[in-house]
Amino acid sequence: MKVIEMIIKWATRLSGYIAGIVLFGMMMLTTIDVICRYFFNASILGVYEITEFMMVCVVFFSLSFAQKLKGHVAVNILVDRLRKKPQTIFDVFNFLISIIFLLLIAWMSFSQGIELLHSNRVSGNLNIPVYPFFFVLALGCAAMALELLKDLITGIRGIVK
Repeated sequence: MKVIEMIIKWATRLSGYIAGIVLFGMMMLTTIDVICRYFFNASILGVYEITEFMMVCVVFFSLSFAQKLKGHVAVNILVDRLRKKPQTIFDVFNFLISIIFLLLIAWMSFSQGIELLHSNRVSGNLNIPVYPFFFVLALGCAAMALELLKDLITGIRGIVK
């Protein structure tokens, strides 16, 4: 069990760092583009397109990190009124359903990425290959599913005690 927890911790930390680095790069690119546009009357070609691809990386690599910090939005109007054990049962059910959906999304994104790899599909302006970003989506969803798996195991332990 410790090995699985270490893998999940490593994957979450790595994806959080990647998301942060890409977010910083996206901020710098946008800032430089704005400066070039206003001071030199020339913008950087394809910034909008690059920013879209970078946004995919930021969103999907930060999913598991946000789950680790319990930073996702949760509406618990009814669940908070329950006792501790029913709350935990509800959380375990929620984790299980979320894991299933995230693994389905990861699987379909990976399949789509393979399909796009073979079709050589590229972006409109800069001819950037599209398939790596479907793999990013799949990796991000898989990392989130791993983090939820850790929470699921913790929840099941709480129910059993």
